Amino acid sequence: MTVGQEFYGYADALDGEIRLLRDAEKYLYAENMGATAIGTGINVPKGYAEKCAAHLAELTGKPITPASDMISATWDQQGFVVYSSALKSLAIKLSKISSDLILLASGPRAGLHEINLPALQPGSSIMPGKVNPVMPEVMNIVAFRVMSNDYAVDLGAHSGQLELNAYEPLAGLAVIESQSLLYRTSLVFRSKCIDGITVNEKMLEHYMETTVGIVTALNPIIGYEKATELAAEAYKSGKGILEIVREKKILTEAQIQQLLDPVKLTGLDKSKYQQK
Repeated sequence: MTVGQEFYGYADALDGEIRLLRDAEKYLYAENMGATAIGTGINVPKGYAEKCAAHLAELTGKPITPASDMISATWDQQGFVVYSSALKSLAIKLSKISSDLILLASGPRAGLHEINLPALQPGSSIMPGKVNPVMPEVMNIVAFRVMSNDYAVDLGAHSGQLELNAYEPLAGLAVIESQSLLYRTSLVFRSKCIDGITVNEKMLEHYMETTVGIVTALNPIIGYEKATELAAEAYKSGKGILEIVREKKILTEAQIQQLLDPVKLTGLDKSKYQQK
C-alpha cells in the first residue's frame, strides 16, 4: 500500500465516526423535562413539558421533543449510553491511528522510520536527538480517559432503582468531559502533529528494494514453489527479491516494471483519492 492509501484509510474511518456521532446525538433529543420526579407530571400546568421541550429546541437549535413516555424517559439512560458509546468508538479509532503513527515513526535505527513526526521537544533526557511522539501519546491518554468515562456511564445507567436514577449526574458529567477532551485534543493533534508529518522517501525506497513480501506477485509467473525458494534465499542472503530476480535473470527489466510496479501492486486508483 502507499502512504496516501494509509492516510486516506484513516480519514475514511474518521468520517464513519462522525456519521455515528451524528446518529447517536439523536437519542438525546427526546427529554422528560417538566414531567416532574417520576414522569407523571404531577403539580405542573398542562402543556408545561411540551413548552420545556420547545424552549430547549430554541436554545440549542436541535429538534428537542417531549419523550413518548415520560416515566420511561425518567429512569432510562439510553441517550447517554448511546452517545457515550459513540464517543468511545471515536476514541478507539483515534487511539488506533495514534499507535500506528508511533510505530511508523519509530526509529531511526531500531524501528520502521517511514514517517517523521513534528519535533515538539528538544529531545529525550537520556537520548539526545530523539524525537518523542508527544501528540500521539497525548491523544492516547485522552482516548483512554474517554473509554473509562464510557464505563462510568454504563455503571450510572444500570444502577438506578425503579423510576429514579441518582447516578444520572455521573453520566452527564462523563459525557460532557469526553466530548470536550476529544474536541480540544483533536484540534491540537491535527495542528501540532498531522499537518507536520513528512515521509521518509529514501527509507521507503529501501524497503521496496529489499522487501521479500513482493514475491507474492510472482506466483502466477514462476509458481509457488519457485517463489518460496526465492523468498528463502532472500532471507538467508539479506538481499531483496528484486535484486535476486535481476541477478538470476528470472525476469527482464520490462517484466519487472510490468509485474512489480508498486503502483500496480497497490491497486492505486488516483481518482479515488482526490482531495474533497
